[in-house]
Amino acid sequence: MKEVIDMSGEILLKSGTSNFELAKELGDYIKTNFKNDDLVFRPIPIITPNKAQHNWLKEQLAVNLGFIANLEHNSLNSFFKQIFDELFPERKDLPGKGRLVWDLFSALNNEKFKKDFPKIAEYCGSDEIKRLALAQKLAGLFGEYEQFKPELLENWKKIKEDITNHDEAWQARLYRLSGFDKNLITASEFEERFAQTPKFLTKYKEIFLFGDLSFSPLQLQYLDVIKRASEIIVHIFQANIKINKE
Repeated sequence: MKEVIDMSGEILLKSGTSNFELAKELGDYIKTNFKNDDLVFRPIPIITPNKAQHNWLKEQLAVNLGFIANLEHNSLNSFFKQIFDELFPERKDLPGKGRLVWDLFSALNNEKFKKDFPKIAEYCGSDEIKRLALAQKLAGLFGEYEQFKPELLENWKKIKEDITNHDEAWQARLYRLSGFDKNLITASEFEERFAQTPKFLTKYKEIFLFGDLSFSPLQLQYLDVIKRASEIIVHIFQANIKINKE
């Protein structure tokens, strides 16, 4: 899946016909713009789709550059998790997604919820197996919404769902009752916390995204915050990418 990338601001894109070509371009860039000491002491965060491609890229760069001590491997998810763990330390005590399934299971049995949404209560009835299956299905849906419909969940967090839409209304209620809403970091929350800690990412001067990465809408919003709220330069090395320069 190719993404349309906003080329405004400090996001620089290099598109090539193959990963070999892009690896050489990345190596040439590092050789030209990094001092020898930088290759040992300066973190070089490279985000790739998987560990196998990172290892391949590391070998390709070694041919061009020799030893690089501080080459950091991340996936998109692990990179943002690392940032959020430091920016939002209070979140470390929040329950994991597995626990939230059981919180959803309990929320489905909430008396006020059952009174306000009798059709859902009737569907589950007293069958706990059916209630657990619905909780598991909802947990998966909420995870998808988080990445691909972040604006919808942001409205739910603010109790601004469309109450005339029955399906949206009961899902939004469960989203809050179960505590799923506390796990979402919206782009606006990220930007607000970023502004309170402006020196947080000063150890990173540049971030390199390499390979056929698939960006969710939420991840693109996070990158946009980094672009606007910091002096970090984001480099994207991806073959045959679509470019939006508007």
